[in-house]
Amino acid sequence: MSTDFNLISPKYPWASFRSFAPLLCCNFVLSLILFLCGYFELAPHLINTHGYASFASDSFGCHQQAIELKQHLKDFEWSLWWNIESRFHTRLASIAYALWGEISFYSNLSMWPFNAAALYLSWSAWCSLVRQLGGPTPKKSLLWLALPLLNLHFTQLLRDPFYIAALLFWLEAWISLFKEDNPAWLKKIWWKIVFISPFLYLVRERFWVISQVVTLIWFLFALHQKYFNIKTWSWFRAVLFLIILLNSGSIYNATLRLMGLSPQSVLEDPLAQKPFVFFYKIAALRRDFIESYQQASSLDTEVQFESDVDVIAYLPRALSISFLMPLPNMWFEANGKTGLTGRLLSGLEMMLMWMLVLQTLVFFIFKKASMAQWMCIAVILVHYTALGLVITNGGALYRMRFALWLVWIALAISAGTLPCLKHQHRQLEKKMI
Repeated sequence: MSTDFNLISPKYPWASFRSFAPLLCCNFVLSLILFLCGYFELAPHLINTHGYASFASDSFGCHQQAIELKQHLKDFEWSLWWNIESRFHTRLASIAYALWGEISFYSNLSMWPFNAAALYLSWSAWCSLVRQLGGPTPKKSLLWLALPLLNLHFTQLLRDPFYIAALLFWLEAWISLFKEDNPAWLKKIWWKIVFISPFLYLVRERFWVISQVVTLIWFLFALHQKYFNIKTWSWFRAVLFLIILLNSGSIYNATLRLMGLSPQSVLEDPLAQKPFVFFYKIAALRRDFIESYQQASSLDTEVQFESDVDVIAYLPRALSISFLMPLPNMWFEANGKTGLTGRLLSGLEMMLMWMLVLQTLVFFIFKKASMAQWMCIAVILVHYTALGLVITNGGALYRMRFALWLVWIALAISAGTLPCLKHQHRQLEKKMI
């Protein structure tokens, strides 16, 4: 394949820096603009003096804790720094604050090196995913700038950038495992999945339940592949080993439940007695989210699950919320933390994504999708269902779909439905013929 389309090595899933440079420059400029707006108090209702914006208000609380953790580092109180309960990205921020916080005014610029690294990892994983799906990788990373809010989130003190990178690498690794038959590759892919999985749990531990559901789907698909002699027995054993390893915690807890050794507080919950443990987790997560995340953009907060039937009955509503929120009538509202500007930007992104998703779905209806493409669609549907069932806030739901939007774009590229890459896609098809 021509190097025009192959920006990453088959052995090392890192995108070329030349392809990434435009996005890196734009990311630094955006970070600098937000810092200057905050420093000179040009938009105090949207951006605080540290360059953290209201569209990512989680940054405010993480910043305060990072300042506290930073002081422990500077005082060489390693045990205190380690033992304080904190999120992964907040600890990274505390390290940045301790090293160069003073010269960067403890602002979003302090976090920029880590955000830039997460952006590069996300771009590399995405390029690798596009290659796995059989599409032409864009020569430049400017394509991502069509989603302004996505790029703005890579300028804040959030865990979203790290989650996007981990999820894209995780998905690409699984697709590699299902596509590759070479035993020499299998060993490398095992370790790739085993290595990435803890980071996926570390940056968003609650999403690990979704990852476990996805691995069960892979197991069923692996059974199908082995039953029809499409894959070898050694490959199936590799998949089975990984799935058991990644679900070992749930297997252990389920065994305790069967033996009646679960914590009494869990056993006393009526929903915990239901046959499907995932439904209990969904109900508990939704209840916690409603109690801790009441905002102007909250929706369906009056809906709580009291049985497995309630969860199943809400599935159509959950999928519609995940796919369609925010609706066009919400694009011009000035309420919420982001105001009219944020609503208009979200409306622009939603319009672009709806057109892209519709074209891609029509393509898959009339033309047979590949195994790798179906794997991506399965991951999207599982995530969309889970988000719609648990998340009751429009803003939180919106930004948690960013990684899935990048998967949609990768699918559109592989299907040839992205207008700006149609010419490249036709050239690639001719070269493959």
